[in-house]
Amino acid sequence: MIRMQQRFGLFLSLGLAFLSANCAAGRTTGAASAGFAGDPVTSGLTTSTPAEPGAAHPGRTGALLPEERRLAEAAWRYVVNNTQTQTGLVNAADNYPSTTMWDSASAIGAIISAEGLGLTTREDASSRLSLMLDTLGRIPLFRETCPNKAYNTVSAQPVTYTNQPGEIGCSALDVGRAMYWMRVVQQRHPELAEKAAAAVAHWKPANLVRDGELYGTAPKGDGQFEYLQEGRLGYEEYGAKAFRLWGYDASKASRAEPYGLISLFGVRLPYDARDPRSTGAHNYVVTESYVLDGIEYGWDEPDDATSGPFEHTSGWIARGAQRIFEVQKRRYERTGILTARTEHQLAGAPYFVYDTIYSDGMPWATITDTGEAHPEASAVALKGAIGMWVLSKSDYTDKLFAAVKDAYDPAKGIYEGLLEKDGSRIAAFTANNNGIILESLLYKVEGKILRQGPVSVPERKVSSARFRRPAAGPELARTTLVKRIIPVTPPKLAPLPPAAVPHEGPVDDAMAQVAWTYFINNTQSDTGLVNAVDGYPSTTLWDAASGLGAVVAAEGLGLINRDEAESRLRKALETFGSFRLFAGLCPNKVYDTRTARPANYSNQPAEIGCSAIDVGRMLIWFKIVGNRYPDLAEKVADVVRYWKVAGLVREGELYGVNRSGRQEPQFLQEGRLGYEEYSARGFALWGMDTTRAAAPEPFQIVRVEGLPIMQDERGNRDDAGINAVVTENHILDLVEVGSVNPSEPWHIAQWSRAQGDNVVLAQEKRFARTGILTARTEHQLDRAPNFVYDTVLSQGEPFATQDVSGKPIANAAAVSTKAAIGIAALWPSAYATRLADSVRDLFDAKSGFFEGKLESGKPIRARTANTNGVLLAIALYSRVGSILQWSMQNLQK
Repeated sequence: MIRMQQRFGLFLSLGLAFLSANCAAGRTTGAASAGFAGDPVTSGLTTSTPAEPGAAHPGRTGALLPEERRLAEAAWRYVVNNTQTQTGLVNAADNYPSTTMWDSASAIGAIISAEGLGLTTREDASSRLSLMLDTLGRIPLFRETCPNKAYNTVSAQPVTYTNQPGEIGCSALDVGRAMYWMRVVQQRHPELAEKAAAAVAHWKPANLVRDGELYGTAPKGDGQFEYLQEGRLGYEEYGAKAFRLWGYDASKASRAEPYGLISLFGVRLPYDARDPRSTGAHNYVVTESYVLDGIEYGWDEPDDATSGPFEHTSGWIARGAQRIFEVQKRRYERTGILTARTEHQLAGAPYFVYDTIYSDGMPWATITDTGEAHPEASAVALKGAIGMWVLSKSDYTDKLFAAVKDAYDPAKGIYEGLLEKDGSRIAAFTANNNGIILESLLYKVEGKILRQGPVSVPERKVSSARFRRPAAGPELARTTLVKRIIPVTPPKLAPLPPAAVPHEGPVDDAMAQVAWTYFINNTQSDTGLVNAVDGYPSTTLWDAASGLGAVVAAEGLGLINRDEAESRLRKALETFGSFRLFAGLCPNKVYDTRTARPANYSNQPAEIGCSAIDVGRMLIWFKIVGNRYPDLAEKVADVVRYWKVAGLVREGELYGVNRSGRQEPQFLQEGRLGYEEYSARGFALWGMDTTRAAAPEPFQIVRVEGLPIMQDERGNRDDAGINAVVTENHILDLVEVGSVNPSEPWHIAQWSRAQGDNVVLAQEKRFARTGILTARTEHQLDRAPNFVYDTVLSQGEPFATQDVSGKPIANAAAVSTKAAIGIAALWPSAYATRLADSVRDLFDAKSGFFEGKLESGKPIRARTANTNGVLLAIALYSRVGSILQWSMQNLQK
């Protein structure tokens, strides 16, 4: 079965900006955008307007009202509950004895705010702060250089993010936030000024600044460590202000450059233009840094001693904050979704997400620090909502406050947030959330927290000559990744997302046995090849890959033993190694399964060309087989060499070969968006450069059921495939490959994950609108034209059903068995369960699963290697996670 492909262009920030400007956020022009369409990053101060006559500062002012005070009391209860009496440190997450410097700073802010709000006495606040400062002034440093990223709150000893003893490096941003609150301690508790200064000196902050930039540290594999530039637009400038408060030169880190502008709902927002691929850091745009800058600094420069409360000397940051607030309001006006986006904790895996306005080219992306997408975790963050409410008095922030004001447990603290999908509370409590809410409420009463005055000059600065310089310059250096505490018992982190979470999934043992029956019936004993269609002795390389996958899955599921698996695979590999190649160049598109001779699509003897897409899928399964069965690895490598697969890659793109009536073979770019990137991963696994094939360009955005769907701009030409958007390639990406680690050339990019999420959600929305169960992908028919692309989008038409030439085919749209089961395994929901239930009985126990059922309800009784093979792979994935990652376990032993 020949698959579509597409072309990969470079995944640069400008390309991502183009995507975002035209996708879910929409594009607004005209009067509605007035005041928000220009570049906010311009020099000079900006001003804000009092919310009411006589207001002392921007936003909300005055004493706390009863409902506000109840929130403050709940937040303070978190601090009281989670303070360790031996050290004074406060748990970053409820009842979990670990913290970071960032969360310790939030705890200091909570104590000072509680005193200012009358929740505790000055004596109690001073006592708590004194004990904490004593501890922070003696914590063991990472390599005697700077504070470790995490500490156990009971012992004050360095730990990993899973609270195991160990050193993991330093975060300049976390230290910066702690330095800010040390300055506030000096201002509000002069009796502790010397302790605060001593703690800051102990941290050796000079080691974290070089040439005006902030640098964190990270351990290296050789026992050494390296300095890495840290910070992206928003948090970088916020952290830099604290270093400047203590007299350090952080001038370069204080600049917006390099930045780009993205238009969402007609609001132009600045984002960090450094490429996440080369730097290892995501360019999250979130609410928190802008809220903290407003509450703590009043959007003023750290050395500002003269401006009034409505004059903001950090002008572009103030303008950026206004836009951050405005774009979230406009999203609510357009969609009805209350929006207050920032990073937040979760009650379960993955425990912490960056819930963004924009990141890595995608608007409204909710991702982990590794880039794994979790749209189900998007939420109204409590600290974001209350921060916006206190800094901006408007009808929209009134709505935000009304939605969140009761989201607390008076005995535990304030909940982390309300999930966007259903409004349910995130049952997690953290020092950062409760601390920021307390300081937000203090802002309402007092205004900005930092009192104006001159900055300090450190007694001694360390020469930059004492720093070990990174090999690359700041623009190309990787950055340290600042994480949050992940409370799990026992502590455990998945090595690579999507994590392997053993469960039965939608394919139970009985279903897996039925799917395996297809391969028992359709494997040719002389060649080891599997018929692509039940009883029909022909196969493509795509379907041959399904045959390999079925054997691997059957062994992994315990349907056959390892000896039988190796025997079946060895026979198939011997046949692959004897294939007659098309024109001596590459494997033919079709082979007769009885004789292993080249054939055409009618199974007549013929050489018709090569498919790079099909070869790419074979390369994925060859890699898995070689990993899983080391005794077969040499045979696998021999086949890959014999097939001359490198000849199908040119300048980073995939090329198939056709004869098309010509005397000489003709190489033609092959693939369209979706399958091209999937197959490119197979070539990348074997060391070939497929960077152009792995990128999305050229594409356009088409809205399907209100969602932005990327579609290849090239259309149906040059025999490269129709530009159909379907479900299967996204299922195969996650089930077979799984990796989202950008250091691996075969990783699944964030844009591709987002595309998969939208493809699935569009089908659910179609069902909600029409009542038609929808699980669209290519499938076989039991009548002419025998095979169709059943799409979510093709040639600009939503939910088109077409033959391989793009011709519309009536009455062929179906709920695909493999798509329905794949959606249930990878995007679980009530709708996905309904899909899976609708196809569970579509099988013949003696011959395998059917392709699906027509949307009219009639079963498609055709049975294929691809559908039954994909079902077996999904069953294995549900038990072990990514099959490629699982196969690599042999290599790690």
